[in-house]
Amino acid sequence: MNWKVRAAPAAVLGLVAMLGLATSAPGRILPCTVLTPCPTPPPPPPHKPPKPKPGPRAQGGATYDGHQGKTYSELVVTRSAGRVARYEFAFHHGTCSDGGAYASDISAKIPRGANIDEQGRASYSAKYANSFTYTRAGKRVNGVERIDFVVHFSKDKVQGTVQDHFSSSTLHCSSGSISFVSYRDGTRGAPLRTGQVETGRYQGAQPNGKTPFSLKVYLPWQMVNPFRITWVAKCRNGGSLNGNYPFYSLTISHNRFSASGSDQFTLKGGYRGHEQYRASGHFFRVHGDPTYRVRVNWVYTAHIYKGSRQVTTCPMSVTDNGVGKAS
Repeated sequence: MNWKVRAAPAAVLGLVAMLGLATSAPGRILPCTVLTPCPTPPPPPPHKPPKPKPGPRAQGGATYDGHQGKTYSELVVTRSAGRVARYEFAFHHGTCSDGGAYASDISAKIPRGANIDEQGRASYSAKYANSFTYTRAGKRVNGVERIDFVVHFSKDKVQGTVQDHFSSSTLHCSSGSISFVSYRDGTRGAPLRTGQVETGRYQGAQPNGKTPFSLKVYLPWQMVNPFRITWVAKCRNGGSLNGNYPFYSLTISHNRFSASGSDQFTLKGGYRGHEQYRASGHFFRVHGDPTYRVRVNWVYTAHIYKGSRQVTTCPMSVTDNGVGKAS
């Protein structure tokens, strides 16, 4: 069948040409006109402000302290909260290759590294060549000590693990992996003071103006370090003994601390002695008085010998009060 294409009227062709409709090639987007209006463009997506970067997970310039059993931890953060600036770890339950116990109290500044990331995590490793420890028999051994720790800060709390190793040509010691938790000083987990005791120095006083004892309290560690006492014991033969004893790392429990022991000593003239002692302290405050106080009791007995014969006994028991001064 033959088809005939009817020619468009000239008027129509002119209108098409004027509107630019017939000159478009296949696939070409036609321009917007009165007869072919453009579609309304979609509205732009709503503006979403960028998510704020998380703030530091550690408190800048803060000190974090912890005490769990025989493990003590302290971490100091730089003012920018960007890294750990200093640390201290103390423990008393490691083991050595000779079967003896391993204890250490290691403290050092961190010159670089130990950066705290956005999640509050930091890690650090260091070796110290001029270190020493003691064998089971009490002999000092020089060697290298290495410490490794990983921590995670979260607001007023930091937790982590620490490992300490000591190595020499004859002895190897390890703390094992120790878990710890520390809290920012001044918070509930690491208070600087309570209703009965505060961090600072305490000093006893007697009517004669003498200072029978002094002690320093560090409450975040619940520790007295050191405690020093001066005493004079009168002997039953008319003589006397005196001494000045220091005690270290005494734990505070229920506002109390104590230390006890015994020892052998020698005196001039071929005399020897055996002493036993016990010191105890109790922190308290008087109602309505802001002063923090401590009451210390010292019980001491020495038996003096000449050869195998006991010559005399020197007993004493004294209680003194002292007051504290915040650090």
